[in-house]
Amino acid sequence: MFRHEHRPAPADPYRRAQLPDWHQLVAAFGGHGRDRPEDHPVVRAARMLAQLHRDRRELPHRRAEIDSRRAALIAAVNHCTHSDRAVGPESPGAFLDRMAAAQVYANLLLHTTTDISDQRVHDAWHRLAALADGWTDLIAGITDDEISGARYDVGVAVRRGSGQGRWTSEKGPA
Repeated sequence: MFRHEHRPAPADPYRRAQLPDWHQLVAAFGGHGRDRPEDHPVVRAARMLAQLHRDRRELPHRRAEIDSRRAALIAAVNHCTHSDRAVGPESPGAFLDRMAAAQVYANLLLHTTTDISDQRVHDAWHRLAALADGWTDLIAGITDDEISGARYDVGVAVRRGSGQGRWTSEKGPA
């Protein structure tokens, strides 16, 4: 009576070919949504990096600790994308960190400047837009040969204080 149709398995969200686009990153930087198991590790790292940049502004006495955690996250992103090498002038992790800093700064200006038509606000959002374009170019430059189906837990890397997270699938680092 009812036919059971075979449904293909959903695409593996951890494949680098499916790295998050700039829309997903900007939403993560803004704190939209919470970490979900199906989130790409780069989205989780984006959320954490943005929070660390906010913390860095609010807690200047903890800058060394915060910068150490940022460095661990940058290394974790590079490790999970198998891109310790720079794609263009910097690695994906370093680019993501710079993009997170730009979004946090632009958002700060938007909420603290009395005149939102202030040139500084415009410049900050323009810089974020340029970085978003750069992210698109950067991920396009990461070849399919470097794609890994491994699931990498960047949160573990940050808690450990290293760039070495935990692989959550059978396939480990290349």
